[in-house]
Amino acid sequence: MRPLRAVCCGLLLAGVSVSQSAFSAKHSCTVSGQVIEEPGGLPLRKVLVSLMRNGEFADRFRERGAYSAISDAEGHFQITGVAPAEYRVSLERPGFVSATRRSRTLSPLVVSAIDGHDVTGLLFGMLPAGVIQGKIADEDGDPLPNVSVFAISPNRQGISATGMTNDLGEYRIAGLAEGKYLVMAQVIRRRIGVPGDDSQVYPPTYFPGSTDSAQASVIEVHPGEESSASLNVTPVRTFKVRGRVSGLPLRTGTSPQAANTVLLSPTDSQLPEQFNGVIAADGNFEITGVPPGSYRAAITTQDGDVWRRVRSGQIEVHNSDLEGLQLVPELSGEVRGRFRMVTGKTWIGRNWVC
Repeated sequence: MRPLRAVCCGLLLAGVSVSQSAFSAKHSCTVSGQVIEEPGGLPLRKVLVSLMRNGEFADRFRERGAYSAISDAEGHFQITGVAPAEYRVSLERPGFVSATRRSRTLSPLVVSAIDGHDVTGLLFGMLPAGVIQGKIADEDGDPLPNVSVFAISPNRQGISATGMTNDLGEYRIAGLAEGKYLVMAQVIRRRIGVPGDDSQVYPPTYFPGSTDSAQASVIEVHPGEESSASLNVTPVRTFKVRGRVSGLPLRTGTSPQAANTVLLSPTDSQLPEQFNGVIAADGNFEITGVPPGSYRAAITTQDGDVWRRVRSGQIEVHNSDLEGLQLVPELSGEVRGRFRMVTGKTWIGRNWVC
């Protein structure tokens, strides 16, 4: 026979478990509504409706049991067991984008779930997505396959969508929201002429055919319509940048991965394209294959587990090799601290660089 005290403790623990379960059920709620196609207001089926807390990405949130549902033939959806919090609403369906324009009839894409109070009667709209299509060719008009093509927001908020050319040099960027875009073609470091020779390369080129984003033409995209943007890319000669780094303690590496390096990043590029060269023990460096343009330099040194990254002023590469570049970096500061994640896990880091 078990002691009376143990039985009482077991009953007490069981009672606590039931009470917590009832508490969770009581304080969760249901979020429901309908998704329609704009304009016209027709019900839109097979829409994945997800609720995401601020700071969460849709795919990560789903992996952890996101609150989501798929709309039925009448566009209706219902998400149950939603914990109290404020959520952003994500709508996903191939060929459509969320209607972001303000409307008196549509609900905002933010939902506040309050203890035990269901949120019903929501109405969300989706618009047919726009498309940008075209052809990328070289200076002779021959098609270029496997070229990355980017639709970029003109206000420099970043890349909106990407596409890739096929064997005919044709590309198609779908799923675009209504708005204005720049189109840029990026040939992945394709060499011209002798294999291994990087004296000429295809630079990133904006529609209708400029390497300068300031001279690019804007493409307007409308819901459900296709816009065209074809362009030719022309090779440019590349140059060498040589110089010396002084005033920085350097450590000689046994491989390029472990060595200290100078990085050149274009100032007029939407992509993180970089050109790098290893810093020798005496501080000298050489960077090859640099197209004409404006660059910012960064020096990366490795000292144990501490990385120092120092940026210089603007560097101009024109029609000849750049010789005698002097880089005298100033070391950045270091911040030490503790990060605590919302999951309760603690990450402790050392030597974070400002």
